[in-house]
Amino acid sequence: MLSVDAGMWYISWNQASTASDMLKNASDAINTTYNIESSLAYVMKLNLKYKYLSWSTEYYNKASASSSADEASGLNIGISLLDYIPYINVEMKYVKADFKGGINAIRASDGATSDGSFATTLNIADIIIYPFNDYLGFGYRSYEYEVPQDLYLIDNSDGTLAGISGIDDINYKGSFYTVVLDNKRIVDVKTNYNGLVYSASYGIGKLSPTSTTNAALNKYYAESDAQYYDVLVGYAYKVKSKDSFDYGVTVGYRYNKIVTSANKASNSDNYSLITEFNTEFHGPIINLTLSY
Repeated sequence: MLSVDAGMWYISWNQASTASDMLKNASDAINTTYNIESSLAYVMKLNLKYKYLSWSTEYYNKASASSSADEASGLNIGISLLDYIPYINVEMKYVKADFKGGINAIRASDGATSDGSFATTLNIADIIIYPFNDYLGFGYRSYEYEVPQDLYLIDNSDGTLAGISGIDDINYKGSFYTVVLDNKRIVDVKTNYNGLVYSASYGIGKLSPTSTTNAALNKYYAESDAQYYDVLVGYAYKVKSKDSFDYGVTVGYRYNKIVTSANKASNSDNYSLITEFNTEFHGPIINLTLSY
């Protein structure tokens, strides 16, 4: 069975740097904000099911009408072994995304400002096993994210700034243990369905930050504890027609969030370079489906 989805997703992307919250003196902070204009993205998805194998590929692209430097795009690939062994289904996913936008920094001590642009890359790989039924799964996520951030070298004994503050390009690598509640992959390969569609996953893990421009600083970086939330909830209506082609519509809302918290105890040195961020990626979506 082959199905093709075409739709639109109104994407909002929000990121906040929270490293300055760990400073003893608020006047040492560099208040950093990021911006990518919220706008429509075009979404295309291909689903294929053959015997025990299900494959899906989704591509989305958002371009700002006001600036070519304000963009978001991504590619999601999923492979599932469905019902090969009852209740031991396996799913593998790969996500690649790129974001471009504006960045603004204000130094709290004197109000000095700095504006510029940024580009980030995101790579995610998941493996999920459904051991009990078709909907509840457990897995492992590999995660890599690169983003410019404000950073602070603090004295671990009292939290005071030890002399280094500024903005640098940081690469985060790490992993999560995950739990998944999902009927979406089953609904995607159905030709006749009328009801709720959902996909929710939660992960807890650790990320290791490194500088992409100054390797000498990397021994000071503190590991980050991290959590993520991925949610899609909506309604799907699919009709099996009398001829060879079936059709349907899905409406819903996507919400993704990751929260990091620097753990200075992970650094055995007397000083720790602190970085933190929270990112949200969300918005309503509508897809039209044609199946064969």
